[in-house]
Amino acid sequence: MNHLTTVSRRVLLALIGCVALGLGACVPSDKSVVTEDKQVFLDELVGQWSMGSGNDATLLTLIRGEGKTYDVTTFDAASKETGHALFRVMKLGEEYFYELEMKDKADSKPRYAFGRLTFDKSHITGWTFADANKMLSDPAITTAEIPDANDNTGKQRVVSMPADKVQAYLAAHAGEMKTESLKVDRVEAKK
Repeated sequence: MNHLTTVSRRVLLALIGCVALGLGACVPSDKSVVTEDKQVFLDELVGQWSMGSGNDATLLTLIRGEGKTYDVTTFDAASKETGHALFRVMKLGEEYFYELEMKDKADSKPRYAFGRLTFDKSHITGWTFADANKMLSDPAITTAEIPDANDNTGKQRVVSMPADKVQAYLAAHAGEMKTESLKVDRVEAKK
């Protein structure tokens, strides 16, 4: 597993707008919610993607990793590498969902975040609930508190239940995940 510096981890968290930064964009979890039987690999996601512009631009490179996993490397506007993560896609019914796995040297185990995913040849879009705490406050969901990703003195509430239970919840509530949390555009090859 690649280790992230605090700065590069924050770039990745900001990239997907995770709850850890208070942006309320994806759902944090203390374990993977993707199972092998639901995981898919989509060749069309491989490539270079960008978000932002100018000094705020971030470039993402998605390549095929181990099995059906993508390795993600992020770069800043000056083309300096800023981080690594693992990205997984699962299909539940007709809907796609993503999971991002990150690990920092200070973390004893990886951190995860997930959301609904749509894509076409030019864009990848992540979606979440309009109410960032919807899933975390639902009585049907088991949660836990872990050290906050950005503040070692604080705690962060995360989903903490078996993957199949999380998948059932996501499949049942996918239609409620309508708030855009991430949008990246394909980088066209220079001719």
